[in-house]
Amino acid sequence: MYGSGYVIDHCISAFLQKKEERSYRVYVTDALYCITHNTAKYAGGKECTIRWEDIITPSKEPEKSGDEIALEILKKLSMEEDE
Repeated sequence: MYGSGYVIDHCISAFLQKKEERSYRVYVTDALYCITHNTAKYAGGKECTIRWEDIITPSKEPEKSGDEIALEILKKLSMEEDE
């Protein structure tokens, strides 16, 4: 009953449960966002401008294009040659 297999199974189960709960919360908050957006449009009220998911998730660096990555590599290589 105890052992590494039990601990691993428990950790996986806990992780999946937290992931499912977070997905549900995002779904509910997005649904409420849609409701308030539609209601505010016709009633002239205020609405939320940011999603809950955007608040709790740290912002990621914008993805770079292949050309931008290649230019950075070339710049680094040219800097090494100068030294």
